[in-house]
Amino acid sequence: MTDLPYHHDWKPQFETSIGLQVKWFGRWGKDPEWSVEPSRLASDLICFFYLEDGLCSAIVNGVPVALQPGELLVLRSGDVFSLSQDSSRLQTHLSACLSLSRDDEANVLLRHAYERNYKIEDRKAYEQGFAAVLEALASESRWRNMHVTAAIFA
Repeated sequence: MTDLPYHHDWKPQFETSIGLQVKWFGRWGKDPEWSVEPSRLASDLICFFYLEDGLCSAIVNGVPVALQPGELLVLRSGDVFSLSQDSSRLQTHLSACLSLSRDDEANVLLRHAYERNYKIEDRKAYEQGFAAVLEALASESRWRNMHVTAAIFA
């Protein structure tokens, strides 16, 4: 019989510490009164704003940005922004604001050089992935935290 070493003698094959904070994550829209007055995003956050339907415009750090369905707007730490919609084509949007820390480093997402705008080519896949996160967030399972984290990373 071969004895395996005690588990505490084994060097980890992989180890990291991840902290995920979700400030908001949801689908909103079709509200004629919706708009966002000029606001500054907190210094430790990043926000992903995806226009699902309708027409929406933004002003980010003084620069106008017109959004079409299927486009993603990225707001980063300290950005000053406002959002409005075309009342003849009320918008529906999917948006998420979060922070991801890793190995004691604050929001590592802020280190990435995200573009301001993206055109999502596979809208159906993006929207299904977003719906999977919403489903995990609504869960009352004892594994909810793992399901939410896995859905967001996916």
